[in-house]
Amino acid sequence: MKISPVCGNTYALEGHGLMGLYQLDDRRCILIDSGDITERGELLDTLDQAHLTPVGVMSTHVHIDHSINNAALRARYHCPVAVPAGEVETCRTPLGMKGYFYTYTPQMLEHFYGEMLCEVDAPIPYQDGVFRFCGVPFHILHTPGHSLDHICITTPDGVCCVGDAVFSNDHLHLKLPYGLSLSGMMDSAQRLRGTYHAAYVVAHRGVHREIEPLIDATCALIRGRAEEVRALVDAPMTLDQLWLRVNAHHTLRSRRLQQVPLMERNLRGLVEVLVDEGALRYVPEDGMLYLAPKEDV
Repeated sequence: MKISPVCGNTYALEGHGLMGLYQLDDRRCILIDSGDITERGELLDTLDQAHLTPVGVMSTHVHIDHSINNAALRARYHCPVAVPAGEVETCRTPLGMKGYFYTYTPQMLEHFYGEMLCEVDAPIPYQDGVFRFCGVPFHILHTPGHSLDHICITTPDGVCCVGDAVFSNDHLHLKLPYGLSLSGMMDSAQRLRGTYHAAYVVAHRGVHREIEPLIDATCALIRGRAEEVRALVDAPMTLDQLWLRVNAHHTLRSRRLQQVPLMERNLRGLVEVLVDEGALRYVPEDGMLYLAPKEDV
């Protein structure tokens, strides 16, 4: 795993995604996000080789590729963990995770993602503004939508760790982009417009000097994928019937138990955008809920 300088004392840890690292001195650092479980060993080795000890771990949001290593880092380094206040419950119990993995059973959650559970030492307040963590003043901007209480974290060097508030190189071709509320995600992305930071570290994936093109690209991706889904609804159909069409359209057809429920969840996010905007409508009939084009009543 490579540690790349961004600006001043702020660095990017290059794993599957980008994590932020704010260096306090030659030995101590604060991590912003902690990566995926598959790269835990590499993350620890990288920190050891750089002779860096985390004195704190912050999360832009509680998702498996951003926070699943928090508990392991907390145990190894005896350092506090800070997550957005609105997502404390997400990592406290398996039931709390249901808001994120709502298509999983409780036992599936414990089996696949039990290591995501972690005690939180410092809930990051709901208000925008300065949040002092381990003696360092970070600036918090709330950008909910991708997750319940997603935040962007700006270091004292003016580097904004964006998390998944917008998509970058690795995610601008997603077939089924995820957001707890994709409409909310598009709205929150606009909060970054005109912020003019020294740099923007986007988790998936890139360090950018301008954020406006990524805001536009993120919204275009969501709206484009939603329009593809809308075009597949040419008559009233159940969500399962639509899912068959989306599977064929994108050639998804996974057989992995861990993956298929997530793809179904992601489709629901696009459907909700279309229903809320009136491009599709729900039609209840004979105890069933159908999706229909807007002209069909």
